[in-house]
Amino acid sequence: MHRLWINPSIGSSLLVIMLLVATPASAENMTQKVEQILALGADDAYGEYLAGECIACHSRTADASDSIPMIYGKPPETLTAMLLAFQMGARKNPTMQSVAEALNAAEIAALVFYLSKTEYVCGESTSSSAC
Repeated sequence: MHRLWINPSIGSSLLVIMLLVATPASAENMTQKVEQILALGADDAYGEYLAGECIACHSRTADASDSIPMIYGKPPETLTAMLLAFQMGARKNPTMQSVAEALNAAEIAALVFYLSKTEYVCGESTSSSAC
């Protein structure tokens, strides 16, 4: 049996990572990549600049009827794992794969730290418990 050690600081993203990759070795590799990217730290101004592309599809209004997922206010670990999954082809979406593949590690770090600090607005069709 293979044991996988996950850094507690990214423990909240373990489920996301495990769902995105096929094997424990892949999950461990993904965890290491997430840690390396997050270690680069935040660059809020650059992150805000990069997020300008995200807003074209990802609204800052949380709306339960929206088919495009909310990315604002999510943990940086989760956002990093998701972008890496698109880069690796573990998640399939032509638009997101193209966007993710164009980002380097420093850009991902700046973007995810900015998005994690950015608040969203509750939409009309979102239940009050979701906001």
